[in-house]
Amino acid sequence: MDFDRLCDLVKEPEDDHHDFKQQWYHKGQKDEMVKDIFSFVNTTHRDDCYLIIGETDDYNIVGVENDCNRLTQQKLISYFDCLPISGGIIPDLKINTFNYKGHELDVIIIPNTFDVPVYLKKKWTEKGTKNVVYPGQIFMRHEDGNTSKIETAEYPQVERLWRKHFRLDSKIDERYSYVLSDISAWSYNEINIWEYRYDVDPSFYMELENVDTIAMRSYDSYSIDQLDPQIGWFTLKLKYNNQVINELNLNSIDGTRGTIVVPDSCIVDDVSLLSFKYFLKDSLKSKVQNLLKYGSTTREDDYSLSKFEESIAYFENSAQKDEIVEILKKNKNQILERIEPNEGEVSDVLERVQGIFSFSDRKITKEEVEITIRQKNLGKIVNAYLNRIGNCKSE
Repeated sequence: MDFDRLCDLVKEPEDDHHDFKQQWYHKGQKDEMVKDIFSFVNTTHRDDCYLIIGETDDYNIVGVENDCNRLTQQKLISYFDCLPISGGIIPDLKINTFNYKGHELDVIIIPNTFDVPVYLKKKWTEKGTKNVVYPGQIFMRHEDGNTSKIETAEYPQVERLWRKHFRLDSKIDERYSYVLSDISAWSYNEINIWEYRYDVDPSFYMELENVDTIAMRSYDSYSIDQLDPQIGWFTLKLKYNNQVINELNLNSIDGTRGTIVVPDSCIVDDVSLLSFKYFLKDSLKSKVQNLLKYGSTTREDDYSLSKFEESIAYFENSAQKDEIVEILKKNKNQILERIEPNEGEVSDVLERVQGIFSFSDRKITKEEVEITIRQKNLGKIVNAYLNRIGNCKSE
């Protein structure tokens, strides 16, 4: 949330996106805090919600700078961590503080989530009080009001939450992304056609078509370390009720021991041809790749897939990718030195890939191989950096 967004919200009437609180919840009101936050988690829209603390219902800014019940973000998260929430799905809460008209306003940010409905699995009583939240109570926000603390949301409202949860109210491409994440529910067969089918809802299925020809024979930066550097080509058609929703290019690698989704390419510098291959973790390509790797009914070779992934970067999102690209640009000269292949490596790869084109007139040049090796080496460097970031966050 930024300051401009706050300036807009403090002037707008309360609704199913934001609410005003004159002060922080004191002892004896913590059940209200749970109810209010659960109500904003359990929304059927797909936007973040905000509890603005330090403003009255009639838009007077009173601030929280002298509020003795004020919670830090860590204390707020810890409080919800201790609640008996069904499924252990803890809301991803954040607190931003803003200086506005001479006062401090705390804003509890409740990010949009598909893990709804959120409710308690057993009775909870606020310590030192008789205030109770009962198991199975589902609190929801409707316009500018919440479900009463002695009631639960109406059936039609709860049904809409479950529809959101299962993406039944989503566009088909988003639904596809969701069902692809349910890896164990997919099966593969080769009876009449190479096909992956979602067993929970067979309307979702993917057909694999071999489009490989001698003219398409090739190799790539992610195949040159395989025992067999040649890659084959397939088209994967993602279908729903006989309609093609999307198509992806796939490669067979290491003499058909593995099948992978063709990753995206990122060009860091046009002049030096500095580039690497990557996936965005929430992308359709990444979801299919995970299915190929972890699906219980697929038989991809672990060695081939691990060699493939050595030089493929997996980014959390586009912003992280852009951040890494800027770092690479600033350190371009040092990077180019680190990824430069030696003569022995170039000669070895050149000899191995030339056999792929023995039935064609295409000639593989030393320069072409050098560019491919640099791309592979840069992918490994980016991977190592991303792993360090991941390890630091987990510590």
